[in-house]
Amino acid sequence: MESGGKCPGLDIDRGIEQFGGNEELYFSILQYYLSDARTLLESMQNAGEDGLEDYARTAHSIKGASRNVFANDIGDAAEKLEHAAKDGDTAYIAEHNEEFLNDAWKLVHDIEGLIA
Repeated sequence: MESGGKCPGLDIDRGIEQFGGNEELYFSILQYYLSDARTLLESMQNAGEDGLEDYARTAHSIKGASRNVFANDIGDAAEKLEHAAKDGDTAYIAEHNEEFLNDAWKLVHDIEGLIA
């Protein structure tokens, strides 16, 4: 695990910097991110079936966790879905949920490859 590694959609250098230059700490936090992200993404597979409030809460969690590790594109996309759920905009969710999930799962798999 080296900071020189590349992972599209993840700003590794800023992540390490955020954690005081402690590369080991950042990569251990990425492990927690993977665990949480998998669970959260699985719950978003069937967008809105558990209700928009739960969907918004899940999107909010993904947003925060992603931004914490500097996966900002996923964080930004999750924020848009969170706001759509809070606004009752099911058309936006229906249009963007699948693409979001594809992008987020790709990031999860890329991070897995990075830290393997």
